[in-house]
Amino acid sequence: MKFREEYHLSITFITVLMVNHLIENYIDEAISLELNVSNLYFRFFELFPEDARFWWEIMIEEKNHAALLKSLKLAVHVIGNAPEEILALQTDDIREMNESIVQITRSFSKEDSRRDAFEIALKIEQSAGEAHFQTFIQSQNISEEYKIFQKLNLDDKDHLSRLRSYISENKI
Repeated sequence: MKFREEYHLSITFITVLMVNHLIENYIDEAISLELNVSNLYFRFFELFPEDARFWWEIMIEEKNHAALLKSLKLAVHVIGNAPEEILALQTDDIREMNESIVQITRSFSKEDSRRDAFEIALKIEQSAGEAHFQTFIQSQNISEEYKIFQKLNLDDKDHLSRLRSYISENKI
């Protein structure tokens, strides 16, 4: 009987380690996503001076999202579980998005239009990868331990609606 109990505890411990590793990999990819989006928005900042202030603000917010996710990664170790909202996608999905965004950042040039930049940003902000962060930040059912992340992100909300408003107001 003792062997079975020890075996069960060992399997449980290994399972917890594997889940923690998967969560850690997921959050690492999500951090990379936020930083890659930030790099793309910096590219737009460089290429379109008429929109520089907008791109600068949203680029800084993406960097803030990455910093929050880094803190979340540490919190997961302390709290012992991750909020469900942050784990909505598979790591491979986010990895593919990262590769795509890196490619767009490399290839986007002066020949591309201002409108192209905003259309790309709209697609990114509508994507499931960016939506995971927005869902987490707006969740009403988040545990008390994670509410601090919502408070820290109060001013960095809803890039999608801000993009749409900016496009409309500036007739892009």
